[in-house]
Amino acid sequence: MADLTSITTVHTLSGGFATTAAMYETPERASSRAKNEVTLIPVNLEGELISHLTANYFGFTYSPAEHETGLFAKPSYLGYEVHRLKDGDVMILGYASADAARKIGAGESGDVNIYPVETSESNTFVQVRRSKIHRSKALDRGNFNRLSLILD
Repeated sequence: MADLTSITTVHTLSGGFATTAAMYETPERASSRAKNEVTLIPVNLEGELISHLTANYFGFTYSPAEHETGLFAKPSYLGYEVHRLKDGDVMILGYASADAARKIGAGESGDVNIYPVETSESNTFVQVRRSKIHRSKALDRGNFNRLSLILD
């Protein structure tokens, strides 16, 4: 029987499937957590509405653009990582195409699509402040939980 602890290559949707936990433990996410000064939501607060949290936590949800979404400590397959920031805003983490990532980074308005994990076409890590979202559509479950946003 193979020793699974010796496997070091983590594949994403662009190159095969990884475990859910491995898909959410990337250097970009770790750097973002440090920069945003967030810690994983404790088990006793799981499910708490993000708007009710007073500390800087991160967690996972299937409703990243909703103002009243609950946070959970364990990532679910194709769920989004979100950070509750010091200023009360929420940061949605994901991956986008190079063009969408450029728009997000430049603070441009317009339509962008983000995904919870890397895909072959959307492989640039992005962070979107929820306060910059003018409107969002429901997650596209048939397309890797694509989140379509219109940014201000």
